[in-house]
Order: sequence, then structure tokens, then C-alpha cells
Amino acid sequence: MNLTIPPPVEQLDPGYATDLKYNLVRKARKRRRTPSWTPILAAACGIAIITTGVVYLSHTGDSTADPAGSTGIVQVPADESMQIPLNSIPAPTKTEIRAAARQCMTPKLNAIGHPNHLEKPAAADTANFRTATWLSLPDATGRRDSKRLLQTFTTRDSNMWYQCLDGELLHEGNVVDNTLSPQNLVPGTWGWSTTKAGSKSVAHASYSFRAHPSVVLVELRIRGAKGASGWFTVMVEDTSGYVEGALENAVAEHGAVEVDIRALDKSGKQIWFKTFG
Repeated sequence: MNLTIPPPVEQLDPGYATDLKYNLVRKARKRRRTPSWTPILAAACGIAIITTGVVYLSHTGDSTADPAGSTGIVQVPADESMQIPLNSIPAPTKTEIRAAARQCMTPKLNAIGHPNHLEKPAAADTANFRTATWLSLPDATGRRDSKRLLQTFTTRDSNMWYQCLDGELLHEGNVVDNTLSPQNLVPGTWGWSTTKAGSKSVAHASYSFRAHPSVVLVELRIRGAKGASGWFTVMVEDTSGYVEGALENAVAEHGAVEVDIRALDKSGKQIWFKTFG
């Protein structure tokens, strides 16, 4: 046998070859497409962001089904996980709201030295505050002991809409997000990290989002090899929100945990389900 001479190869049908080439080019272009909504997650929001990505929600033929999951990660039906509300009372004071807004309006430089927005701290003094609520978020140990202020407001001069968490900018844009539709219910940015609590590892995950008016609650849970968290639940306010959860004895990395996010309407019906990890 002469291994230096390649064997003969049958020629493809011309029509089939053209279709194959078209599909390959189309898929390559789809992978390069840039999302239209890319909010900013500051590293100082409370967890070190290791992996982030924009998640676009869409209706599918199985939009309310549970995820298939990775080998070794527990599978838990959605209705078997308890709800853990994150919204906290009492309401923040006007002084707390304005101080956090001034901090958010103080530009921070990104990795290449550019400011994250063009407003000045004084813009908070005349801002139109739309929502402000305390969230009881998981701390490094996974307990809900970290109370942080989530707020939205618009500035008078630029009329820009801002979403901030404890004085850190999550997103800026228009008050009305014209990209939201029944096919794009809750676009947002997710992040995850791992912290150490003594000898235990704690996986954290977060999701900052805009929401279609049909969405009333957004929930997040984490599933690992040894168990699953409950649904960490936040109310949607000003068509936006932020949710964060934690799971003990788990590491936030691909193949070790999966993160479920779902959206509920005013009747409590699940209208969207998404898994990443």
C-alpha cells in the first residue's frame, strides 16, 4: 500500500456543495453578531466576576422545560425549589438614595482608561428617581446578610436612564427599551464567582436585566453535584432588576454548576426558563 498517494475522493453534487457552503458561511456570521444590549457589570458589585455573557431570552417550543443538564449536576424540577425573596424593607431614605446616585454618577475608568459614562456627580442632585429598594443578597458565606441598594433614575440634562447597585453602574440606556418583545423577554448580563467560607467553597451567580412588562418576578437558582439552591427571587421594578444567589459546597465553573434563570408573570406562571454554566 502506498501511503503517500491519497485515495480518490468522490466529487460532491454541485447543488449540495453550494448549499453546504452557504450554511457554513451563515453560521459563521451568526457567531460574530454583536448583541444589541450590553450592560456593564462593575467588579465592585460585591462579587468578582469570572465569566460574563449577555443572555437573550426567547420563546421556544420548550421554554418552560427543565434543562437537560451536565453529567453529575443534579436535576431538580422547577416547582420543587423553594422561593427565597431578596427584596428587603424598610425602604431606603432620600439621603441614602441620593448619596448612592452621586457615587454612581462619579465616572470610573475601565481597563483601557475610558470612563464608564459621561455624567458628573452633580447630575444626581437633579435626577428623577424612579425606583429604589434594598436587596438582601448572599455574602461570601452564602447567607443573605449583604444589604445593597438597587436603584434606577434618569438625569435631567441628558435624560439617560441608569440602573445602579450600591453606587456601581450596572446599565445605562433609554427609559423605554425598544428591543424588548415577547421573543426577547429578559435580556441581561450574568456573572459568577467562587468564595471560600472556612473549608467550604461557595458558588455565587448574578443576573442584571431589563424586562418586558409581562414579567413580574425573575428568579435564579444554582445546581451543583451535591444539591441545588432555592429560587432567589426579585420583583421587577421599572422594567429592570438584579438577582443574585449562592450555593454552598460548590465551585462556580463550567461543568461543576449550572445556573437557572426564569421569569414569571403576574399569575405566577413561568413564561421563560434559561440555563447557563
